[in-house]
Amino acid sequence: DELEKLVGDIKVENASDEVLLTSALLRQRQGKADQARVLVDQVLEKDPSNSEAHLVKTQLLFHEGEYEMALVEIQQANTEGPSPEVELWTGKILEKTQQNRQAETHFQKVIELDPSNWEAKAHLGYLMSESGAPKQAIELLREVVANTQDYAFAFAALGRAYYDLGEKSKAIKEFRQAQRLDPSNFEAWYWEGRIDNDLHKYRAAANALAKAVEVAPNSKSRQVQQAYRMLGKAYIEIGNSQGARGAFDKYLAITSPDDPGRREVNRLRASLR
Repeated sequence: DELEKLVGDIKVENASDEVLLTSALLRQRQGKADQARVLVDQVLEKDPSNSEAHLVKTQLLFHEGEYEMALVEIQQANTEGPSPEVELWTGKILEKTQQNRQAETHFQKVIELDPSNWEAKAHLGYLMSESGAPKQAIELLREVVANTQDYAFAFAALGRAYYDLGEKSKAIKEFRQAQRLDPSNFEAWYWEGRIDNDLHKYRAAANALAKAVEVAPNSKSRQVQQAYRMLGKAYIEIGNSQGARGAFDKYLAITSPDDPGRREVNRLRASLR
């Protein structure tokens, strides 16, 4: 509140670039993206080569989901010598645009420059778990979660790596920690639901998968599609026909007409009473 009062009292025309950029980041955290952009642009109008301003604008664009524009912006942050922060944000942008190999390279550069950068290690470990390198992911992510709880997705990625190695009890422990730190973490709920489904614990699976689709309601990713499909089948197992019908309807709404799972889902839906 005190920082907000201070920022609110700032006279923009008299403020330093540093104060304007700090104010912009505060406005972004408050959800006031338009105000944040105005402040950054004022700095860039005075000095188009201001690397810190380009970096802050990169962050604003990233949080608005403007990843292509963010990548263009970060390339204008010409720092003197290698910059862990520039490398980190470049990696995060590339990760969001599914350019995972390139993203890994940038996260590795961050770690070379700053070996205790846990955020870069968390992202790199996540990408390792996604790319089928569970042992390497576990080695890196165990170090991350032992030192910080700031990155819930690191716990979820660690759980995924354990799952891939067949260590389901360890996986669930990490998924639940991720859920405690960030109840909106889709992957933590999704993978716990998959494990419960594998173990024929259908009520637990339904609870976890229902939470997964609740926190990812607008996504049409393959994992979300699979979550609705598994949720419908789990509801059938526990006798919840209405829930199964709703899950199957959502699955059919977000999959393409030629999706191979639609035949089974249509058959199961038709059998509901």
